Amino acid sequence: MPAKITVKSNLKSFTRKLPPYLKRQVPFATSVALNETAKKAAKAQRAQAQRIFDRPTPFLLNGIYSPRGRGSFRGRRATKRDLSAVLIPGLKGRNRFDDASARINEVIRIQTEGGTRLPEKRALVVPTSSARLNRYGNLTRNKVQSLLARSDVFSAGRAQGLPPGIFQRRRDGSLRMLIAYEPRARYSPEFPYYRIARGVVRSQFDKEFRKAFKNAVRTARIR
Repeated sequence: MPAKITVKSNLKSFTRKLPPYLKRQVPFATSVALNETAKKAAKAQRAQAQRIFDRPTPFLLNGIYSPRGRGSFRGRRATKRDLSAVLIPGLKGRNRFDDASARINEVIRIQTEGGTRLPEKRALVVPTSSARLNRYGNLTRNKVQSLLARSDVFSAGRAQGLPPGIFQRRRDGSLRMLIAYEPRARYSPEFPYYRIARGVVRSQFDKEFRKAFKNAVRTARIR
């Protein structure tokens, strides 16, 4: 289930006293306000992710909010026929995830809600402090294969009397673990994804609606 937060609006009480030609402008103004509010929420979430996460990659941050991307926030935009804006980190297109974007969504979900992450294959690959990482604190894509190609590095496990992982044999014959193979990883909630969005909605939606409705009134046709 993707991590998501939905922003909806119900403005029946507002439209009750409006003349018909202005009532017709309300759905469009509402959709604009929802999308602008969702954009501000995603921007705030990205800013907090930069502070909370340890060296987050641009790919992860852009999966929350992309300053140069179409529409800026990842998710589904509101229209005048569907008055809901949905923030879905990592989403590509309207309803599509690929493997990379699904990983973004899972990272945000588990950092927000906590829980246990299980491996997609046999084990999670967890670098130790002895492993060389990239500038974002991660293993590069082909790091495991390149390590195992070295003559002084090997994979071992319980059968060899060692914890499962990848080891380097030093010149003095001692072993240094570079990567551990873990059956699971447990996370506590660290990222207030939902709280950030709720705060932005409370403080910004009315303001965005007033601005959008004002613009819509200027272009309204009396007929």
